Amino acid sequence: MKLLLDLGNTSLKWALHDGSAFCQQGFVPHANANAADLAKALVAAVEAAAPGTAVETCAVAAVHADEWHGAIAAAVREHFGADAWFASVEREALGVSCAYPEPGRLGVDRWLAILAAKVLGRDLASERSGALVVDCGSAITIDLLAGDGRHRGGQITAGIEMMRRALSSNTQRIPEQERMEGLISSLADNTRDAVAAGTHAAALGFVQQAIDRAVASESPGRVLLTGGDAPLLLPELVVPETVQLEHRPLLVLEGLLALAEVRS
Repeated sequence: MKLLLDLGNTSLKWALHDGSAFCQQGFVPHANANAADLAKALVAAVEAAAPGTAVETCAVAAVHADEWHGAIAAAVREHFGADAWFASVEREALGVSCAYPEPGRLGVDRWLAILAAKVLGRDLASERSGALVVDCGSAITIDLLAGDGRHRGGQITAGIEMMRRALSSNTQRIPEQERMEGLISSLADNTRDAVAAGTHAAALGFVQQAIDRAVASESPGRVLLTGGDAPLLLPELVVPETVQLEHRPLLVLEGLLALAEVRS
């Protein structure tokens, strides 16, 4: 069994892969946790979902600093008897070339999602194998992959919750409690719902504009959405009939799995 870990800004996502499919998955929030506590919580979560699982290999995508790596690697080695391999961004991998002059400055989660898009596009004709990758997490990131494997670059903006936190932190008349989820409507009659509607519209507009530009410039065959807020935006996004719009919750882990198979 392969254990795949995605250590993001707010949670540690994990999944088990049996060689043919993902068979268990979950996440561990870590907003106020230290590295040691998070490592213990990870082991507990995996054991609770799949008791006695024999882990042969472990691959990790971590946007957090290196000091977190040691705690996770130690916990995986101690409990599962497996060494942890940490993915990094390369100039080229799996037929994809990175757009960044300094590849290490690209977030590894973005890189792995792009690699996953390349792998998923192998069943399409070359001129339709490009993809727009949209990660709707703490931040909303957009990356365009051309059909020939060139990463064309991307965009980043604040995620929905981050926008709400910015409003409550920098606007006196929007107190902390207004970050609570409100009703999304075109015109709201209270501050909580107005914040919910406005931040939702901002995120939706950002993603839709990226889709429209990508379709006009590169004609990607797929638009792939991942991240916790993807289900909120997915129903309202519009793509041409020639473009597949897909929700891929495990996209980063799919890329991690593909890269680990050739690198670890």
